[in-house]
Amino acid sequence: MSLPQVPGRASAAVLVVDDDPLVLRTMARQLSRQFQVETAADAASALERCRRRSFAVVVTDYRMPDHDGLWLLEQVRRDWPDAGRMLVSGSPPADLDVHLSSGLVQGFVRKPFELGELGAGVGRVLGEAGGRGAGLAARGAGTR
Repeated sequence: MSLPQVPGRASAAVLVVDDDPLVLRTMARQLSRQFQVETAADAASALERCRRRSFAVVVTDYRMPDHDGLWLLEQVRRDWPDAGRMLVSGSPPADLDVHLSSGLVQGFVRKPFELGELGAGVGRVLGEAGGRGAGLAARGAGTR
């Protein structure tokens, strides 16, 4: 298991996970302007990619079949604790604040997001992963 580097923005590898192909392509397209992006359509595929490559940040949808985004982020934190962890969702879990406080989720962006908002969120998570103490990256976490 290799630890993620804390690279500059342009060289940061970001894994994007969403079961909706259109949303996955949209997120990947937005983030590929700033980062090296790989995609996965489910949690199992995401973990397989993490075993093959080191990612600075894993961005995942919350609601997915089989395993949800929180389950995936738990696996990432356990096996690759230095990787940043970000959740995106139109309907976040009721206990999102607990997951933000515990550090399981280091960033949150509510769907639908505006152009540039996703990249800014990943940038904040990268700052947290690189600086430990840069603060939690959350947008819309308190509004349900």
